[in-house]
Amino acid sequence: MAVLFVTACQSLWQYYVSFEESNKGYGEARVMQVGLYSDHIRISVAMALSTVMAWHAGMVNGKRWHKVMVYGYILFQLAYLHILTARTGLVVLYIGMFVLALAYIAQYGKKFIPLGIGMLMLMPVLAYWFIPSFYNRVGFARYDFGYYSKQEYRQGSSDGFRYYSILSGIEAFRSEPLTGVGFKGLHEVNGQWFRTHFPEIRDEEVIQPSSAFVLHGAAAGILGLLVFLSFSLLPLTERSLWGNRYFLAIYAALSATWLFEILPENQYGIFVVGFFLSWAWWVAESSMLEKNENNN
Repeated sequence: MAVLFVTACQSLWQYYVSFEESNKGYGEARVMQVGLYSDHIRISVAMALSTVMAWHAGMVNGKRWHKVMVYGYILFQLAYLHILTARTGLVVLYIGMFVLALAYIAQYGKKFIPLGIGMLMLMPVLAYWFIPSFYNRVGFARYDFGYYSKQEYRQGSSDGFRYYSILSGIEAFRSEPLTGVGFKGLHEVNGQWFRTHFPEIRDEEVIQPSSAFVLHGAAAGILGLLVFLSFSLLPLTERSLWGNRYFLAIYAALSATWLFEILPENQYGIFVVGFFLSWAWWVAESSMLEKNENNN
């Protein structure tokens, strides 16, 4: 959390010193500079998941200064993630918070439903009104949607190329549903699909299927997809895991990204996914062991 806090502060400083230019960039599919290899998708996911970690730290530590520090960290990251406006990070943030809210509502009663749901709905509204980068990003997303919803090429499209990459992966899966086209072959098939549909596309705009499920199905066929599905669902067979609110928040937020993102495609993504799932697993197992000891 300390590393992520320093990284966010450095990013905010760069945003502040070039405020007008940075906000203008958000209307052109660019985002502010971030640390850790400038990977704004994975750093935003790490920051979003770290808020769950911070909430757990505040709940298990009774010292007042400690609670002030970690809850202050949560508020800071909430603000920063809306300024950064990396949509994968925001999706992870909202899903994680929603699962935690449901867990506390189930434990403490329905009287918390209006407050919890109201706060989640209010955050993006306030961000849209008061944060220029968030406002410009929403405007660009609408503009971009006007092109890829009609399957039209627009140079520099962000969501458009992700959407097209998933269509390409689905077509590759349909062509070889049993064996897949292979991970190496997927590069060729994917590139051919893009250039057939958009002859004017640049090489750097051709991306792999932006969905872990589609990627594995297209490359490895039905068997590969089943292996990935088994990996995805296996944690739910452990009672100590699906009964723990912190693991469910981390797991639900990460697994949702597999629909539209391929986080573990590089070493940094592997670390983020592995670290937070392992931490949540450790918390769940420790909680179960503590309950068993108290019962005995």
